[in-house]
Amino acid sequence: MKRPTPVPGLLACVGWLSAAVAMTPFLLPSRPAYRTLVAAVALLLFAASLLAPRVAFVLAMSAVSLAGVSALLFGAPEPAVAGPLVLAGFFAGAALRDIYQIHAPPLRAPLLSVWRAFGVVSAVSMGAAYVAARSGYLLFRGVP
Repeated sequence: MKRPTPVPGLLACVGWLSAAVAMTPFLLPSRPAYRTLVAAVALLLFAASLLAPRVAFVLAMSAVSLAGVSALLFGAPEPAVAGPLVLAGFFAGAALRDIYQIHAPPLRAPLLSVWRAFGVVSAVSMGAAYVAARSGYLLFRGVP
């Protein structure tokens, strides 16, 4: 019997974490309290997805739902800037958890693929909004 390798799980975990670290300066406003809050929630979801996957799934859904309200409270121009960052913490923990549950039955998370798609689409949407805002600003200022 071939022994499973942990490399795909580790690469997925590192990929989600590096995506969150790379997106943080671009997506979040430059308020240290808000950035700290978003990073703390992402770390909480990372730990929760390792220890209690079902609870982490509910927490991730709640965190993404409340991300818009928290963004507007801290002065962000768009309501859902923290959603992809919080989801990246959850997905990194889920990828790392899958390494150690080799013989365990898979958890039935019916919306996990939907949440992953939502995270990717949100990240692409945020990037497109940033490019559009930057282009609009340059056109407004008359820069060729």
